[in-house]
Amino acid sequence: MSLGKKMILGLGTSAMAMGWAAAAHGQETGGLNEIIVTAQKREQSLMDVGQTLSVLSGDALEKQRIQGGEDLAIAVPSLTFARSDYNVPVFSLRGIGFNSSALGAYPAVSFYLDEAPLAFPITASNQTFDLQRIEVLKGPQGTLFGQNSTGGAINLIANKPTDSFEAGVSATYGRFNLFEFTGHVSGPLSDTVRARFAGQAHVMDPWQKSYTRPWDRNGREEYFAGRGILEWEPDDTFKATLTVAGWKDKSEPQALALAGTKYAYTQYLTTPLGAPVLDQPLIPTNPRYADWGGPVGPSDNDFIMQSTPTRLFADRDQIQGSLRLEFSPTDNLLLTSLSSYVRFRQEMGASRSGSAIQNEDQTRMDGRIDSFSQELRLENTGNNALHWVVGVNYENSKIAEDQLQSYANNTSAINSGIFQNGIKKHDSIENIAAFANLEAEIIPRLTAKGGIRYTKSTIKNRACGTDAGDGNIANVFNYLGDLFNGNLNPDGSRINPDLFPYIQPGDCFTHNYALIPGEQFRDTLKEDNVSWRVGLDYRATDELLLYGNVSKGYKTGSFPTGSPASYVGLQPVTQESVLAYEIGLKSELLDRRLTINAAGFIYDYRDKQVQGSINDAVWGALPQLRNIPKSKVKGAEIEINAAPVRGLSLSASATYLDSEITRIDPNEYTAVGPLDMNGQKLPLTPKWSYMLGGEYTFDAGRISPFIGANWRWVGKTDATLGGSITEIPALPAGGPQNRFLPGYDAPFTIGSYGLLSGRAGINGPDDRWSLYVWCDNCTNKYYWLNVTVAQDNISRGVGRPATYGVTATFDF
Repeated sequence: MSLGKKMILGLGTSAMAMGWAAAAHGQETGGLNEIIVTAQKREQSLMDVGQTLSVLSGDALEKQRIQGGEDLAIAVPSLTFARSDYNVPVFSLRGIGFNSSALGAYPAVSFYLDEAPLAFPITASNQTFDLQRIEVLKGPQGTLFGQNSTGGAINLIANKPTDSFEAGVSATYGRFNLFEFTGHVSGPLSDTVRARFAGQAHVMDPWQKSYTRPWDRNGREEYFAGRGILEWEPDDTFKATLTVAGWKDKSEPQALALAGTKYAYTQYLTTPLGAPVLDQPLIPTNPRYADWGGPVGPSDNDFIMQSTPTRLFADRDQIQGSLRLEFSPTDNLLLTSLSSYVRFRQEMGASRSGSAIQNEDQTRMDGRIDSFSQELRLENTGNNALHWVVGVNYENSKIAEDQLQSYANNTSAINSGIFQNGIKKHDSIENIAAFANLEAEIIPRLTAKGGIRYTKSTIKNRACGTDAGDGNIANVFNYLGDLFNGNLNPDGSRINPDLFPYIQPGDCFTHNYALIPGEQFRDTLKEDNVSWRVGLDYRATDELLLYGNVSKGYKTGSFPTGSPASYVGLQPVTQESVLAYEIGLKSELLDRRLTINAAGFIYDYRDKQVQGSINDAVWGALPQLRNIPKSKVKGAEIEINAAPVRGLSLSASATYLDSEITRIDPNEYTAVGPLDMNGQKLPLTPKWSYMLGGEYTFDAGRISPFIGANWRWVGKTDATLGGSITEIPALPAGGPQNRFLPGYDAPFTIGSYGLLSGRAGINGPDDRWSLYVWCDNCTNKYYWLNVTVAQDNISRGVGRPATYGVTATFDF
């Protein structure tokens, strides 16, 4: 097939990839629309792809106001969303995710924009505008895609330039003075060149209230994003596509809500310096209430010792470019080159305290990412019975983080006399891979599939905790270095003054393996692996596809971001692997008025990477990346879509997950101490989740009124390793006691929740314009997406309250 014909096919099927709403062809027949996807890096009907994936159309993205990760998780079955301790987005598919606070840690669920990798979670932000669709591939995706993701892959498909001029605008006003404007213009520049430019501006007033300072607010949103796509197609054998995208985001990071305490050093709470720690109020279950260490006000406790007032702010920007070259040397071959570069920069201040005092805040969180990737692949075309592809990948990424942690008011600081420290980290990553994939029809209706990829990864890491410049940590760790090495006389003088030079203000303080401070941690993690997939697709009838797959996937290791007392806390997690078994079916019944998709799966993990804890010799319990030797996830999911009458579309889905840690050190450390977690659930794996949705479009002549709603319910899950069985030990009677919100019997779990969203409006003639009202979390449900442990405090990342507004769109 020539490139020109492929382009026409892509444009022609874009109207067919409208999700399960009854539109275009579906309106005429009363059935559901066919969906065209590129899940296997070529255009296919969703019914022809023998693996589990969910598709959200551009129309659904707009009407359901899918603006970010939390919105996407509400709309996609078995996808969950949370934020790490440092506001890094965490996605899980079928319970498989990676809750890391590091900017440069690869996720278990990877993102792509038109197949160009967005290698790290933060780089996928602010991308969900002017999209044709979103494809969510579930399960290990280690063969065709460049990143070895064990949970799945999410491919954002942008709207492409058109052969004729078109333009459109969308304007929204909503609660909290939300103003949002999105627009695009597209068309030919010459006989061989087409272009499309799209942009979005979004501003919103703060939505969070400080519980202790009625005048203080947080949660203002302000970001601007744009994307330009230029296509040049001089003939049927060559096509070049240049995409340049960027965004600027100054939205304030979310503040947390204090839900409980676990005092580490209760003996210091009775001192005047301990009074603020005891006086922290627990925050009621109101979705708007949170707290953070803001500027000291007239009502603040006199003993609060904030070294630097915590200002929640962010200034992030990103530029991304990709160049796709497609060349057909013959009628049956296609050579594709995809080059991509991402530049990300961040300045931010965030709070993990969930309270008005600095129990543990990040008053400076600067970071940068520079990531280059290159893919080159060759495939055959025009043969439906036999398709093969071979290719190579290369990635080079550099990540740097520079943080300042402030914790002037926690019992650890009162004990040690240390109130702040810095964190410096640099990662240099290189990945090289080669892959091949084959699909062959063995006999009529039976297709065999096989794919393999070899990946070699090298990560060079430099890191250490640093004195903040005040000399406090330098003095303490110089003393500890002498103490741990037996270098102190009874009078406190040094036995051997030359054992090591004392570190100075601003220097690295982390102890090396000999327990001597001042040396920067340096390590190189070299790993390689072979991921593969084999499977069978059987087209039992024209309306029924049965499939089975067995695959082996890997996720590369990574280094943590933190400031432990010694090198032990800076060790990396090594690569995880999963052996996945999946069987499923896809069906189109009753003249495509009913589709039923179902799958069952078993994931057998080795060295699963999770966010755990270590018992640091100086700081006590600290977050730390950990490998779980063996774990397993068994599950099933079903998705039903129906168009029983013209104008009405209905959908329902359910996901069941049964996760289990089958082997782990019985003394693995948690936030409160060692605990045997054998037989427990993996974090962020709810046992049940459900979705229901529907939309009805009335036939009213030239205009088309519509009304729709979606409901998502997610079951209770552990937020941390062993969360459901971790208990805060009782403190001695007569002294300060740990406190929890009423009914908060499991501090390290995420409660079940159900969310309702709705919309109602009018589409104009030929869908040229629309006007509709909408609401998200319509019932103002209080729920939380993660639990953060910061020294004495246990805090929740609470979901947004009810938001609502009106949107108008117009296409020229």
